[in-house]
Amino acid sequence: MVVFNISAFLQALIIVIILGIFYLVGFNSFFEGNGILQMYFIHLVVAFTYKAGMKGRLFWIIPTWLISLCFVLMAVMLFSNTGMNETVFKLIKGLNYFIILFLAYRMIFGLNADFVKEFRNANLVLKNINKTEEYFEQNKKEFWIQISHTFVYPNRFFLYGYPAYKIIFRNSVTQQDFAEHYRMLIDLIKDRLTILSNRAKLGSLSFAVDNYLKTGEYSHSSNSLKNIAEVIDLENKATT
Repeated sequence: MVVFNISAFLQALIIVIILGIFYLVGFNSFFEGNGILQMYFIHLVVAFTYKAGMKGRLFWIIPTWLISLCFVLMAVMLFSNTGMNETVFKLIKGLNYFIILFLAYRMIFGLNADFVKEFRNANLVLKNINKTEEYFEQNKKEFWIQISHTFVYPNRFFLYGYPAYKIIFRNSVTQQDFAEHYRMLIDLIKDRLTILSNRAKLGSLSFAVDNYLKTGEYSHSSNSLKNIAEVIDLENKATT
């Protein structure tokens, strides 16, 4: 059974609506007989909506921008000579392959750049929070608002393909950076929780972080990160 998340269905709906508008105004003739152009258009819509925050995924792992890019590649592979000069045909096909590789490069490195920027900002906020008990007692609301800016969720490549990630992104965020960030965050908030049930939610991530810092072997499910996000959200609501 093919399982797409809700964002993927929304992206598909946007594509259908846009193509429907094109059909109504007669612009659809621009795409007729040009499968490559159609695939490029669909990929650009998916890429723009993904970048805007509509994170469509297949099986909750494979991003829709990558799937749409694969369809572009298939369209290029099936592209056949329709009477043009053979040399020109080869140049056009080669250019299409170059464009596909460029789009993939820009998307992959662009998404990682967003993650690195978000992590650096979150880490800076965490290091500059006033950690004294006196400040916490007098500014609980402000404290938890600041804590909400220390949460960062890594990209899937970092989570599930770190051996390859550290080779490709040499000067990027490391697992050591990530573990130390969350160790510092957990230590800062674990004794300041107003909702007792939240303490248990920190357990799985705390264990994974400690295990890495002791053994160098790091693994955790994305649920443990979502748990700490929920903890921060609930504590913010409790102080309002």
